Amino acid sequence: MKNLTYLIAAMLLCTVSLFLLPWYFVLIICFILGIIRGNKKYRNAFLQGFLAVFLTYSVLYLFRDIPNEHMLSNEVAGIFLLPDGYVLLGAGALIFGILAGFSWWSGAALRRLL
Repeated sequence: MKNLTYLIAAMLLCTVSLFLLPWYFVLIICFILGIIRGNKKYRNAFLQGFLAVFLTYSVLYLFRDIPNEHMLSNEVAGIFLLPDGYVLLGAGALIFGILAGFSWWSGAALRRLL
């Protein structure tokens, strides 16, 4: 239950920061939440950060992409020789999720050291 609470808090904070701040503030938020939460298992810390940002980024990407009928994402995917915009969504969300997972993991490791 505690993990779900932190996951929802991370998703809300990441949503607000993606609208108002540069993208890398999401990583700072995950680092701070990793310090506050202090997971005992590093695997859980990584998964919590990964899931929070992966789901948040995917949903926000779709909310921005669906109203313009996927025109921009399909064009950018064509530049990278990808079949369509959904592959671009998956690749971007995967990279961003991995970065956030390592950020949360680093915060949990710092808390464990202190």
